[in-house]
Amino acid sequence: SAAKVGHITVDVTRKTISWLLPVSKNDAGAHGVSRVHGCACDPGIPTSSRLCPFHVMRALLCLLRSHFGQAYMSNPNSPLFPRADGAILSKANSIATIHWVLEHVKIPLVRTVEGVPIQRFGGHALRVAGAQWMSSRGISIFVIQLLGRWGSSAIWRYIQDAPAALIPAVAKAVINDAHKELSR
Repeated sequence: SAAKVGHITVDVTRKTISWLLPVSKNDAGAHGVSRVHGCACDPGIPTSSRLCPFHVMRALLCLLRSHFGQAYMSNPNSPLFPRADGAILSKANSIATIHWVLEHVKIPLVRTVEGVPIQRFGGHALRVAGAQWMSSRGISIFVIQLLGRWGSSAIWRYIQDAPAALIPAVAKAVINDAHKELSR
């Protein structure tokens, strides 16, 4: 909710976006850090622009411009993820939006543990899901920590089960390596 339009710099020539992340738990002085993301589109995958950080950010900025106008976009303090009226989206509103999306794609919001209902998604849902998704794809824990700006071991709690998605590939690699060795 603290992200502002002025935190984003788009370089259309290089097809990169730079996102200033001004505050975090690990940056008590609020000196900020920037992350640069380039176009990740694959010409062989027509839908790859849906996940491409460069194209998704450009689409968001175009949406904001068309909805709120150029004056909104010219104000560096305009929220990057605003409410419908252009005001800052609160954490509670953000969580409600996440819940709305999850409900509409039929993902249960509550699980029952020993007869007690427990909320599955809170304020860190996107950070947790992103870390789990990257980990399940074999992305190094160090890269995930860098992207998420985790300076503690808290990330291990988020991704503890995610590498299990790699187990079938691990077994296949081990079997293939064993077969190669036995064939020599």
